[in-house]
Amino acid sequence: MKQFSFFGVLLTAVSVGFLSKTSFAEHWRESLYIAIPAIIYCGLGIKLRSVLIWLFFLLSAGLYLLSETSYLSDSHYLFLGMNIPLQFTCFGAIIILISLFFPKIKIVKPLTEATRFAGLFYFFTFLWLLTIFGNYDSFHEWSQIKQVELWAWSLLALTCCTIAIVIGIKANDVMTRTFGITFMLVVLYTEYFTYFWGEIHKALFFAILALSFWFIGTRAEKLWQPNQ
Repeated sequence: MKQFSFFGVLLTAVSVGFLSKTSFAEHWRESLYIAIPAIIYCGLGIKLRSVLIWLFFLLSAGLYLLSETSYLSDSHYLFLGMNIPLQFTCFGAIIILISLFFPKIKIVKPLTEATRFAGLFYFFTFLWLLTIFGNYDSFHEWSQIKQVELWAWSLLALTCCTIAIVIGIKANDVMTRTFGITFMLVVLYTEYFTYFWGEIHKALFFAILALSFWFIGTRAEKLWQPNQ
């Protein structure tokens, strides 16, 4: 069944690709070619209660957001004062909030976990990118700043990771806890490489890195499964 769903999703996208080459649709803007399969995936995902199709809808929704905001901002990559990572961070937060209502709605209840996973993935991935690039829309502008100037984004990311870990532990929510721990480590290691790569001797740098890996490895089970 999953194989048929995958090929159905793929053929839908291919069909829309062929539609874009016809005279009927040649003047449509690009975001419409993403919106059409997204709407189809949404309807089929709910109707068939298919997690696979629903995840493709959430992926298509993200691509539609990217295409539409790029069009509206005239390809300047800054929409309503937000660059792409910040847009997707907010998008992820919205998906997470929406997923909280899914258990109360019978028709979408089976899609709750998939929706929350997608929301957490969008939110934490692009929040991590914000700790690196900040809310800048051009490489030139970003290259003129020092990484330390982005400390507020790093603090925000670590705060959100901490909140996710606490919620995950208190609610016995493995998914939220895992995202919180994983991205806290990702952010901390990113900051470590950013601030200390050129500041301390490479032997000491990698010794500290290896020691941290050993420390985390010896406590991995307690970190990811605190109740075990």
